[in-house]
Amino acid sequence: IIEPYIEIKSTDSLPSHINRSHSIVRKEYVYVVELNTADTTDLKELRGIGSVFAARIIKYRNLLGGFHHKEQLLEVYGMTEELYSKISEHIIVDSDILTTININTATLQQLNHHPYLNYYQAKAIIKYRDLGNTFDNVVDLKNITIIDNDTYEKIKPYLSVR
Repeated sequence: IIEPYIEIKSTDSLPSHINRSHSIVRKEYVYVVELNTADTTDLKELRGIGSVFAARIIKYRNLLGGFHHKEQLLEVYGMTEELYSKISEHIIVDSDILTTININTATLQQLNHHPYLNYYQAKAIIKYRDLGNTFDNVVDLKNITIIDNDTYEKIKPYLSVR
């Protein structure tokens, strides 16, 4: 009796984003992680990031003093271009919350601990200060010849003079 009132559409006419094998269409949500405040649980929500890798990202973030831009994830051991391209749209970075190192007061150990400075560059900064110089601003770091422009550009967000 009710057959004339029932219309069953073919699954061929459904839009391609709808899974034809399920009767319930799930709305996908976009999960976004702020790298400088995320914990390992947050990072594991990203497809392809497990416990070990999440811990590695946090460890590198702590060494850096925070991420200045999300492309720095490519510096984390094991991060591939492929994985980065899959997760990059789900990542944002608040670079206003970086931890900086005061180059007028930092110890050799503190400077050498940063991934962007090697021992000789850290020692040169200390020697520059030992010669009676002070850094009025971070750009004064360019007075140290062992610190090339690439290193300077990478390290400058992590340095302060006060």
